[in-house]
Amino acid sequence: MMMMLIRPQLSVITAPRVHYSPPPPVCIRVTTGSLAGDLNVLVNSNNGKGFVEISVTGRLYELDEVVVDECFANLVGVQVKGTTDRSWMGSILVSTDHRMSYNPFTCLDCSGTADNTTSIVVGGNDDSGDIAT
Repeated sequence: MMMMLIRPQLSVITAPRVHYSPPPPVCIRVTTGSLAGDLNVLVNSNNGKGFVEISVTGRLYELDEVVVDECFANLVGVQVKGTTDRSWMGSILVSTDHRMSYNPFTCLDCSGTADNTTSIVVGGNDDSGDIAT
């Protein structure tokens, strides 16, 4: 009985090169406007820690001062809150194009007539509504 050795024909398949570019980071810029005050800025960057403060606690921010200017690979949400009776007014803007342009966030839990964060008032008590638009 004759035995034959059969060798399978092997073909090498090469996949085309795929260039993956991760999405650009989401950058936020919080800037004090026409009313200096205190402000806490918290972000949820989907790292399992929930909302984490990224501003300096207890700091009084002056007119035109940048409170936060940071980028995140995966930004889920931003929260702001006042910590004293001293209201803060300014803007909270977002960039998704490597800081080439900025746009306001849509405000989900704000009072007043505006639904975005181009100009927002944050206070530690309930008397800030008079200056909010």
